[in-house]
Amino acid sequence: GIHVKEQIENLKCQFSISAKIYFINGKRSKLNYLRSVICINYLILTKKIDLIHIHFGLSGLFLLFNPFIKTPTILTLHGSDINTTSKIIKWIIAKVISRCNRIIIMNADMTHKINSKIKNIDIIPCGVDLNLFKQIKKTPKSKICIGFPGNPARKEKNYGLFCDVISLLKINGFDVESVIFHQLTREKVMQNLNEIDVLLLTSLSEGSPQIVKEALACNASIVSVPVGDVKKMLADLGNCKVTLHHDAKELYNGVLQVLALKMFENTFSGRERIIQLKLDQESISNKIYTMYKKVLND
Repeated sequence: GIHVKEQIENLKCQFSISAKIYFINGKRSKLNYLRSVICINYLILTKKIDLIHIHFGLSGLFLLFNPFIKTPTILTLHGSDINTTSKIIKWIIAKVISRCNRIIIMNADMTHKINSKIKNIDIIPCGVDLNLFKQIKKTPKSKICIGFPGNPARKEKNYGLFCDVISLLKINGFDVESVIFHQLTREKVMQNLNEIDVLLLTSLSEGSPQIVKEALACNASIVSVPVGDVKKMLADLGNCKVTLHHDAKELYNGVLQVLALKMFENTFSGRERIIQLKLDQESISNKIYTMYKKVLND
């Protein structure tokens, strides 16, 4: 959720708004969503709130327990929330969606997973801080460094497939070191993105993977399975590859192709792609603030 925090901070810096954040630690316990119902409704009742912005579908559970909320509400769906296999959670999120004024999604494919009657939908992925994420001088290493973007314990990150690709590299004589992007400071993430040779994304599902945008901002090489909006972000970038399937051999070949092009890495600019697609934090904040004003004026 660090990218949500950064989005809120950037909005506060760019525009004259104040924000009251209520954090729900759903990873620790799903009961925290139930506990939030009373707390959030109390905040709405006692504080002067002009607009509510919910991040993650289940976080809007409080809406279903208070039919009298008149405050304009925006919901950002990040991908993993609507990709759930739980029928109960899907039902809850569908009800939450129906109570919101506008819905933000991460990529165009997510529209197929939302009720077709919902019209107020905007595609606004989270932005990347170009002041923090940038290319710096790399420390020479004897090993090939492959980055895994996420917590290996999360099933949707598909760490097993990543390990299969690493095994293929080792079997074929490559001296490989894995770099796990989990529980790192933002500065350390930036440093590691500049140290690795390839970022390897093997997720089962994604919305708009933030680590891919951060890697592009650092001009890092990326090999990814076809999830979220990675095809759009990596299209025609010579030092990046998107496979057709979640297949270890296909990913292995993609890594080899990207490594072979490393000598030409200065001719490819992922950073320019971020700017071209307006995925920098400032551009995204402008889109969200424009939406805020529209919702408040409707």
